[in-house]
This record gives sequence, structure tokens and C-alpha cells, in this order.
Amino acid sequence: MKIEISEISQMQYEEFLRFRMIGSVSSVFEFNFPETDIDTETIQIWMQNISAFPIYFCLQITDSFTSDFELTCNTNTLKFKYIGEYNGSKVAILEILDSESFSVIFPFINLISSMEDLVFWSIKKNCFTVDKMIGQRGVFDLIPVNVNFAGETTVFSFTQSGLMLEVYSNSSFFNSYQDIANSLPDFVIPIELKE
Repeated sequence: MKIEISEISQMQYEEFLRFRMIGSVSSVFEFNFPETDIDTETIQIWMQNISAFPIYFCLQITDSFTSDFELTCNTNTLKFKYIGEYNGSKVAILEILDSESFSVIFPFINLISSMEDLVFWSIKKNCFTVDKMIGQRGVFDLIPVNVNFAGETTVFSFTQSGLMLEVYSNSSFFNSYQDIANSLPDFVIPIELKE
């Protein structure tokens, strides 16, 4: 499987940032999957490779999916809590302890979200918070999620309807393209795209 990876400049990512950054990051990478859609199993194996578990998802869940979300979590013993509620949507933090939990929740997240909604995850438990007021960019309302990049923090974020994966990091583990490439599963062929 080929994955195209490009490093994104601060000017590029700040223009389209879907959350408020508290602190700063040393690197931002964008992943494109040219041959296929984003593969759950590849992401799951990658998270195992970097010893990421437990990881913490920050999700936007519309009210129409709330009961299904809660049922899925309770049936599979997944811990979650709501940290904000806005005009027919809730923001939840979900704890994923291992790759089995990841494989349970990831297809559900894909189902309930266009991936243009909030779908973030981090290795750091308490990096996500929300403000009380909804933000706005142009004609679009933005649920005001804050990501605190204090300490070694890496956040993964889906964009463009789940076709792209962005990695925001101030961790020494993800400091360069080579670091990212070395962390990927063996069957992945990374391709570096230069600006």
C-alpha cells in the first residue's frame, strides 16, 4: 500500500485548522492514500507499532446517533464522556485501550461521521477541551475544540471527508518525514511529496 506524505507549513495548516491550538507544534504532516480509502487495519497496526494505546478520540456526534454511540460503547465496555453540547451535536472523549477496541469503534465512527465532523485522536488523555460558544469561519459553524500541545503531544485528524489524515506533533518521535516513515507498518510504502 502506498501512502503519500507531505510536510505542511504553518501558513498552510493555520488557514484550514479545525481546532484552536494551544501551544505550538514542531511538525505537521498530511497523509494521502492514492490507491485506496483510508484503511482501518493499517491505522490500527500503525497505532500498535508506535505503542500508542491507550488513545483518546474526540468526536462530534449528532443527536440522531447519540443512542447508537452510547449502546456501542456500553456493549463493548468503552469509556466515554461528553465535554460539550451544541445545537444538535455533542462532543465526546472516548478511551480506546487496545487495537481490539479500535477495530470496534472505527467503523462506527466512519458510519456516524462524514469525517468532516470532528474526528481527532491523541495519545495524550487530557489534551482536548471545548469552549462554551460555537465559533464561525465564513458560513460554517465550528464546534470550538481546543487542543493543548503542552509536552509531547501528537494529534491525528481526518479531513476532506476522511480522504486525508493530518498529524500535528511536537513529539520528538514525529520530528521528520523519516521518523514518520520508520513508524509505519512494513507493508506500507511511504512516498515523500515535496512542496
